Amino acid sequence: MGIFLLAVLLAIVVYVVQKKRYEKTEYYQQTKNPYSSVRFNKGRLGEFYTYKYLDSLTGYKRYLFNLYIPKSNGETTELDVVLLHESGIYVFE
Repeated sequence: MGIFLLAVLLAIVVYVVQKKRYEKTEYYQQTKNPYSSVRFNKGRLGEFYTYKYLDSLTGYKRYLFNLYIPKSNGETTELDVVLLHESGIYVFE
């Protein structure tokens, strides 16, 4: 029983630490997606992993998340991540 409680406590501590770290990211600051929503939604998790991978790039950069762009037929399409970098503009869907 003691080992089980220790494992549960450790899982809770890990979750809280990861949540706090996530809430300091630019992805969270812009999207305000709750940590649990990102962890359990593969679309949002993919956006976050894309951001995390790109964040290691050096140089000036800014991110735009979940942009809706109008199409010629009046509908819209969503761009998941747009990276504005000193070397160019990169679009991730």
